[in-house]
Amino acid sequence: MCFCSQRIYLLSLSFMLYFSTSGIMLGVVIASGDGSGNTSAPVDDPGFANVGVRGTATAVYLGNRYVITANHVGVGSVNFGGTTYAAESGTSVRLDNPTGMGLSAKTDLIIFRLSSDPGLPSLDVTTSAPSVGSDFVMIGRGRTREVDETMWNVDTNTNPNTWTETNIPPNAEATGYDTTSTRTVRWGENEMAGSQTIDLGSQGHLLSLYTQFDEFGMTHEAQSVAGDSGGAVFWKDGSEWKLAGIMNAVGGPNYSGASNQWAYYTAVTFVADLSQYSDQFISLIPEPSVSSLMLVSCSTILFRRRRLQ
Repeated sequence: MCFCSQRIYLLSLSFMLYFSTSGIMLGVVIASGDGSGNTSAPVDDPGFANVGVRGTATAVYLGNRYVITANHVGVGSVNFGGTTYAAESGTSVRLDNPTGMGLSAKTDLIIFRLSSDPGLPSLDVTTSAPSVGSDFVMIGRGRTREVDETMWNVDTNTNPNTWTETNIPPNAEATGYDTTSTRTVRWGENEMAGSQTIDLGSQGHLLSLYTQFDEFGMTHEAQSVAGDSGGAVFWKDGSEWKLAGIMNAVGGPNYSGASNQWAYYTAVTFVADLSQYSDQFISLIPEPSVSSLMLVSCSTILFRRRRLQ
């Protein structure tokens, strides 16, 4: 699937960037219930407490006082569980793209160290990419969706496309959810739909995985929106949860001009593929303790994957 000639939206920003690649936006909106759920860890917890608030966006605690986020989110204090931890001066490192691929030297990922220990467990970061169809748990601090669905007519004769809300279902060309100004750390589900290199302009190229927001997808089908930049995407490799990606941007295969505050069906979440970048920081993270691994192992039997019928 190609997402060419679309707009790219960086999720922590309020403005749009125009490029020759995909249109993008981020934040975890869930399709289940009234959209207000999943604000505490799931039974089979991949690392909910490790996802914190960084400014108006999100950051993820890796271990050994290191955190990772999107470079466009930036370095600064991070709040985990209601406590704010300052960034340690002079510790930030913006990650590099692989050489020999015609990519920008730097990518839209940055790590830095906190000045004090938040007392959270270390995460296991993947060194191999998930395959298409792999189940993901997405955790970010994006906007909360409105209770009811929103429908739009889309005029594709304008550049960008013109989106107009409608309440006449037969004429609606796009359906999904608008969002409120409330931002909450929330988890949702989706699956890997593919991989793609995207161009984020001043933020550089990004080797990414992507998911697609489906109307009849998983029970807690998720899509990123504004505020989810820097959020975590976890993948279960066998019996072990691994941090597979960081949310960076969103877009859509059908239309341009969509707001990064909307989650419409067929919209796409772009996620930095950490298997391409983990060699630059994984040595900084201590191995998870045996007790932590035992807790994860014991909880896995309670998790079941469900789909809407």
